[in-house]
Amino acid sequence: MLKSWAVPKGPSLDPAVRSLAVQVEDHPLEYGEFEGDTPEGEYGAGEVIVWDRGQWIPQGNPNEGLRRGKLAFSLEGEKLKGGFHLVRMKPRDDGEDKNWLLFKSNDAYAKKKAEFDVTVERPESVASGREIEDGATRKPDRRPKVRAPRKRSAPRETKLDPSILPHATAAKQPDWIAPELAKLVTEAPNGEAWVHEIKYDGYRILAVRDGARVRLLTRNKKDWTANFRRIAEEVAKLPVSRAILDGEVCVLDSEGRSDFQALQNAMQTDTTGRMFYFAFDLPFLDGFDLRDCPLTQRKEVLAAILPKDESASLLRFSEHIRGDGPRTLEHVCRLGLEGIISKRADSRYESRRSASWLKVKCSNEQEFVIGGYTDPQGGRKGFGALLLGAHDAKKGLVYCGRVGTGFDTRMLETMTAQLKPLEVKSPPFSNPPTGADARGVHWIKPTLVAQVKFQSMTADGIVRHAVFGGLRADKPPSEVVREAPAEPVEAQEKKKKENKKQDPGRIKQGKQSAAAVGGVTLSNPQRVLFPKSAITKADLAAYYEKVGDLMLPYIADRPLMVVRCPNGIEGACFHQKHPSGPIPATLRGVPIREEKQTETYLVVDKAPGLVALVQMNAVEIHTWGSRARNLEHPDRVVFDLDPGPEVAWSALVDAAKLVRSLLQELGLESYVKTSAEKDCTLSFP
Repeated sequence: MLKSWAVPKGPSLDPAVRSLAVQVEDHPLEYGEFEGDTPEGEYGAGEVIVWDRGQWIPQGNPNEGLRRGKLAFSLEGEKLKGGFHLVRMKPRDDGEDKNWLLFKSNDAYAKKKAEFDVTVERPESVASGREIEDGATRKPDRRPKVRAPRKRSAPRETKLDPSILPHATAAKQPDWIAPELAKLVTEAPNGEAWVHEIKYDGYRILAVRDGARVRLLTRNKKDWTANFRRIAEEVAKLPVSRAILDGEVCVLDSEGRSDFQALQNAMQTDTTGRMFYFAFDLPFLDGFDLRDCPLTQRKEVLAAILPKDESASLLRFSEHIRGDGPRTLEHVCRLGLEGIISKRADSRYESRRSASWLKVKCSNEQEFVIGGYTDPQGGRKGFGALLLGAHDAKKGLVYCGRVGTGFDTRMLETMTAQLKPLEVKSPPFSNPPTGADARGVHWIKPTLVAQVKFQSMTADGIVRHAVFGGLRADKPPSEVVREAPAEPVEAQEKKKKENKKQDPGRIKQGKQSAAAVGGVTLSNPQRVLFPKSAITKADLAAYYEKVGDLMLPYIADRPLMVVRCPNGIEGACFHQKHPSGPIPATLRGVPIREEKQTETYLVVDKAPGLVALVQMNAVEIHTWGSRARNLEHPDRVVFDLDPGPEVAWSALVDAAKLVRSLLQELGLESYVKTSAEKDCTLSFP
């Protein structure tokens, strides 16, 4: 049933307006979707529309709030957003206590009624677009006035001001950003802190709009605009000037499920009308960087710019469900879908594989590198089965079994033409099959990537009951590794709490094996250095390896002072100028005369040296203003602007601009360099 209140004058977005809300009888769930005329004499007689719809999110215990007469909640509707309150009024003399007051919280979605009256500005149904006639003039036999749904290009819809979002910052839109990736886990997280989206089976695409130009880029920055030309044309019609959308291109089957093999067939036959773009994030919009805004706010703005009438568009909004992850996963799997992507509702957008985005699969599925194929048997043409592999940090490309089902005749022919030119004499696997398993095998260069579903994987890493899903041209073979699901979020958080209770100054990692990154062996690679974002020692090392070439011009050949946190940033940390032991081979020492004696300072010259600093548990890297080869003549000066507790951020920005202007008058160019010691968000000029 639906708990129901009648609001005679309608809700308001003005916190100063208290609207009368009369609690009425509960309604059946079906009433929430009803539109039409209720006959005279029946309850609720008259014309009914669905004025708004979305998610209702209670704050605190709603049953207790209802009993006490104070309900606080948030709405994620198409018209009503943000916090609201329902407060019961004092009972009347006859004991009647059905009258409540409804009013808006003073948040980012609040608006003065004189400037914006939501009932006047948005009178239409969100389901059909119809509006209710004035009851005083409406004739009993007159049919409801129906109009076409509002287009997103209507003036009222295009007045989006991303600057009002908390943490939105004015910034030049880049040509491309690395997309955020999800970590594989075994169970869906629970609780209101998480929202859950359907996991699509398609190609991850960033849609980059810059004026009239639209580019559709894969997760590896390949330009696939020509492959999805009609989708690019749809993005060009959106009521924005510049934007980066993150989403997935899919083809849907007759049941509405994404089908990767059907997508590949559609691309080959150029039936682009069957391809849809499911957008689920909006990192940039019209000159503003939204990556630091909470996910749900980014999605609200995204929904506002996408077409409402999906029947006439190839662009779709990826809806989400808040809370109750396990039950959501259960329903998704029952419907035969791939799984869900669970995301923290308040998370920022990060260009890495983040613990804020988790994927939970209904069945086992991942990418494998193709390293060979067998001859066909019986009446089959082309090939029999594909030999699969995945990369291992120590062993290279490891054999993972074979797949021989999931191919139709056309696919066998097409793939055979791709496989034959790649044939080589030696197997690409470090542990190739031998004996009867290797008989009749044609080895190939490991350049093709297959998507494969399988029932299970043996203890030695061999897939069982595998089914071919298609070739993936959007992922390089070097990135294909065996996916090992992490523990459920609840279990991870429970372990952290238990470890902190046992030893508050240390996050226990247990016995860990070593790992190599950039040629540097890491001890305790899974030690968590940044608990808030669950970033491990291995994660930080991989980051430095990836951005090392970009960092080196600003760090190389400069004496260093580092901050080391052996037990993570929540444990004991200390500054260190001089090495306390042997200098790693990837670093070098520079003798510098201090007041009483000569001391050695560390210097980085190559990217592996950055990884060596991570092995030392260094979480901050500070450089001298001069170079090791010319210590007495600094070539860099840093103006350190730190906001005090009473200083507004806007004042700090004004100070930075003033310093820049003064330096420009002296003919000196300056750049912004930011640091964030309490989180692992590293930025360099």
